[in-house]
Amino acid sequence: MTRDEAVAAIEAGVGLVEAERGHGLDLIGTAKMGIGNTHRCERLVARSTGAGAESVTGVGTGVDEEGRRRKVAVIERALATNARIHGRDRRARKVGGFEIAGLCGVILPAAASRIPS
Repeated sequence: MTRDEAVAAIEAGVGLVEAERGHGLDLIGTAKMGIGNTHRCERLVARSTGAGAESVTGVGTGVDEEGRRRKVAVIERALATNARIHGRDRRARKVGGFEIAGLCGVILPAAASRIPS
């Protein structure tokens, strides 16, 4: 994802919160549906903490152990491909995804406005 795409995704999330604040928004529920893409979160956790892909990867939505091993392999390849990327914004853009950027855009103004999320 490019920097402009990341900014647009974050701004989309911010826009949702700002639009609803005028209607009395006082609580935000966030979630990430992980069907087929939980590896993005696991990649971010592994990249940010230095933990191995094996230790941060679960079975997700009902995959068996073979499926989990495939997820680990995907995460390891993504981490290796992006190993030389430094800086938090570049890390999130290259290892994360649009949905995570959008959720950040929701959570940041919620926190700034002290709206539980």
